[in-house]
Amino acid sequence: MAKSTRTLASLSILAAAAVLATACGSSSSADDGPGSNPASGDPIKVGYINQEQAPSGSFPDLRIAAEAAVKYVNRDGGGVNGRPIELHTCITNGSPEASQGCANELVRAGVVVAMTGLDFSGPAAYEVLNAAGIPYVASNPIQGTDYNGENVFAFVGSSAGQYAAQAAFLARDGVKSVSVVVNDTPSGQQGANLFKAALTKNGITDVTVVPESPTATDFTSVVTAATRNNPDALSVLFVAPTCGQIMQAARSLGYEGKLAFSSGCLDPNVLASAGNAAEGAYFAQELLTPAVHGDDPQVQLYLDALDRYAGISSDQAGGRSPVGFSSVMTLAAFLAKAGDNPTTATVSSALRSADGVEGFMDSPVVCDGTALAGFSTICNATVRMVTVDNGKQVEASDGWIVP
Repeated sequence: MAKSTRTLASLSILAAAAVLATACGSSSSADDGPGSNPASGDPIKVGYINQEQAPSGSFPDLRIAAEAAVKYVNRDGGGVNGRPIELHTCITNGSPEASQGCANELVRAGVVVAMTGLDFSGPAAYEVLNAAGIPYVASNPIQGTDYNGENVFAFVGSSAGQYAAQAAFLARDGVKSVSVVVNDTPSGQQGANLFKAALTKNGITDVTVVPESPTATDFTSVVTAATRNNPDALSVLFVAPTCGQIMQAARSLGYEGKLAFSSGCLDPNVLASAGNAAEGAYFAQELLTPAVHGDDPQVQLYLDALDRYAGISSDQAGGRSPVGFSSVMTLAAFLAKAGDNPTTATVSSALRSADGVEGFMDSPVVCDGTALAGFSTICNATVRMVTVDNGKQVEASDGWIVP
C-alpha cells in the first residue's frame, strides 16, 4: 500500500520513541527544551558514530538530521515508552584508530545500542562493539561487516539493495543491455560485481563495466566508451558530485538510452548542476522523497522537524538527510519494543524479531535476515524509482520495488 495513505496515528507510534544527541564523552538531560509532549524519567543511552572532516569524506548532514529527529520526538513525542534517550555522539576522522576509539568511548558510556551515520572505517568500530555485545545499526551499510556482521542491522539496503531493485526495474522496463560506469576502486569494483549479478539474475546478461578514476574531472571519454555499442541503459555507480557531469556528458554525446543512478545523485545540488541533462534520468530511492511524496504525513513531519530543529529548509532537505532522520526514528520504534528497561540483549532481540516495525518514510523493516539473499544484516531492500519530467521529480516505479 502506498505510504501516502498512512495517517498521523501511525506517526504517533513512531514518534513515541526517539533520541537526543549529546557530545562525545559527555552526558546531559535528554530533553534540552520544552515541547508539546516532552519525555521524562531515566534516559536510555544510545551511541552514534559519524565521519566528519575526513580526507576520505565528511557527512555532517547525517548527524544533523539525526539530531533533528531526536529533538522532535524527545520534545514532542514522549520519548521511548515515556523515557528520553541520551545519544552519545562521537565524530571519527575516517581512520580505523579513530573509529575504534569512538567505539571504546561508547562502551564506557554504557550504551544499549550504537548507530553509525556513515563511517568508512566502521569495521574497526564493529569489532569493539561486537565484543561488548552491543548491537550495531549501520544507517548506510557500505562494506564487509555492515552487510554480514554478527548483531548488525541495516534499515536500508544501501548499494546492495539499490542495485538489486534497480536491476529488477530495468528488466521490467524491457532493458536487454546495460553499460555500467564505475568508480575504479576496490569498493567500486565490488559494487559493479553486485550490480552485474543482480542484472544477470533478472535476465540482463549483456553487461559492460567501464571503470573510471575516482579523481576524474572530465567524463567524456568514459561515457564514450560506455555508450559505444548503444546499450539500452547506462547505469552510473559513482560518487554523487560527479553525477551531473556524467549526465551532461551522456546527453552531449547524443546518448538517448536510459540513464540510471543511485540515491545520492538525486541531491538538489547535483540536479541543479546537471540542468536539462537530468531530464528522463532514473534514480533509486530507499525512502520517500520530499520532492515526490510531499503530501505524505511522515515526509511532512520530517520537513517540519528539520526546519524547526536544524534550520534546514525544505528545498535543502535532500541528499543524505532523510536517511539520518529516518534511521533514528526507525531505531526508536524498535527500542520501544525492547521493554521499559532496554538492555543490549533486549534491544538485539527486538531488532531481530521477525515482525519488525513500520519503517519511517519507508516500507516495513524486518531484521530476521531474509530481506535480501546473501546479506544477513539487511532489514529492508525495497526501492522507489524516481525520474525527472519537465524539471520535476516524479514517481517512476508505481510503488515499492521488492528485489
